[in-house]
Amino acid sequence: LQIRVRRFLSTTPPHRSFLFSSLSLLFSCHEVTEIWYNHFSRLIDRQFQSFLSPAEINVLPEEEMTGDLLDESQQAEATQMLNAILDIREQASKPQPDKVAKVVFALAMFHYLILDMPKAHELTKKTLHIIKTVPVEGLEDSVHRLAKLVKSKSFYTK
Repeated sequence: LQIRVRRFLSTTPPHRSFLFSSLSLLFSCHEVTEIWYNHFSRLIDRQFQSFLSPAEINVLPEEEMTGDLLDESQQAEATQMLNAILDIREQASKPQPDKVAKVVFALAMFHYLILDMPKAHELTKKTLHIIKTVPVEGLEDSVHRLAKLVKSKSFYTK
């Protein structure tokens, strides 16, 4: 995953003008968000499936049931990139709530996966608030599933 993100960022063309660099940055933000979002979604989906059938909880490898899904450098990279993208999205002159919601939700999944339940809870609520005002196709069910998972964990795990 880390290699895919870095490879994508290294293949973006050099900045030739302000407009080109702005468009390139937004495209890069979208692609990086998608990479992390898809990765975290797969992990969350597996955990949600085990949540629905508790008898199968042990099907997941132990490292996928704890905060050890990402090593420290991957955690630092994910949080740094996604928070930077969120800042860019929130400060854009023409806000796109659907894009903001996706980044916030990716961060919520990230914090759930590293067992930071208070932050996961906060970001899940923020995502729910955004999608209530501007529905985002395909996100509502995922957010509700994550909310159930967060509630099922001890609120002060970390």
